[in-house]
Amino acid sequence: MKAIFKTTIFLLLITFSFSTFSFAQGKDRYNSYLNDIESILSGNAEAQIPQLHNLLYSIKKETDIQSKDKDLLLALCYFHRGTAYAATERPTLAINDFTESIKFNPRESATYCNRGNVYFDGKNYKSAIADYTKVIQLNPSSDSYLNRGNAYLALKEYESAIADFSAVIKANRDESIKDAKPYLRRGEAYLYMKENSKAESDINKAIDLDPTDATIYFRKAMIFYSSKKYEKAISFFDKAIALDSKYTAAYFQKARSYSEMNDYDKAIVVYNQVIAANPEMPEAYFYRGNCYFSMKDYHKAQEDLIYYKTIDPLNNAGHSNAAEILINRINTITR
Repeated sequence: MKAIFKTTIFLLLITFSFSTFSFAQGKDRYNSYLNDIESILSGNAEAQIPQLHNLLYSIKKETDIQSKDKDLLLALCYFHRGTAYAATERPTLAINDFTESIKFNPRESATYCNRGNVYFDGKNYKSAIADYTKVIQLNPSSDSYLNRGNAYLALKEYESAIADFSAVIKANRDESIKDAKPYLRRGEAYLYMKENSKAESDINKAIDLDPTDATIYFRKAMIFYSSKKYEKAISFFDKAIALDSKYTAAYFQKARSYSEMNDYDKAIVVYNQVIAANPEMPEAYFYRGNCYFSMKDYHKAQEDLIYYKTIDPLNNAGHSNAAEILINRINTITR
């Protein structure tokens, strides 16, 4: 999920009544700062950061504005600077600014949403869930449930994910909104829970709603793959590839399907495509090496397996022991 950062909440703050101002000068200063912020936001994110920094310094020294309205201005500046930091890929600074913004205005749901998105992109899913939950408490929407469901899905908390995606589906149905995403995500959750019939039902609905999304066809292919219906899986991997010719995961799983069918020649052809597109993908070398081993081409198998261990020294792909066992078997066979 790509983080979506909201950058325009001026109307929210401008609607606060000015009747609380004791002096006309305070009202004028408040309006002036709002205009300054709006002007700053017309530039790009990188340019916004130093300008918002300077404006924060000025607002903090301000004496003509009542404290609660000064807090709103500070919250707004921190919010937008945090958004700019996030857009320029400085997540720690973004989180710090969103946290500061919340201190000055703890009732603004957009700030929790944006901080949650930064946490999500940094794979801090528990913190993301906490922020999305706060968004739901303050201003519930389909997007907030979808975001939280995605975080639960990433944590493999599938039942919680399904509950959130179901809430989105119900809300969309009530409002006659046609959106494939919650069906796709819920289908993924069902797939991971091995409830393939429910997964297929949701994925089919997603295809009906958006027949141009390669990811949906990939997920349907994975349903057939997990059910060992490899020919059907390949047909849907091909549909995903037809929509997105650079869909590496679809090529990889298509190759895996051929491997499971013991059609090693075709599997190797597709693994070659994967490696050409992504030459540092360890799994492709490991599984291609397995194909060569099964075909008794031990020299090529050994080359692939050794290279796999070279580019994955920390065993992130999880096949180091299996690769070592095969290499030892090849050494025994070829003595």
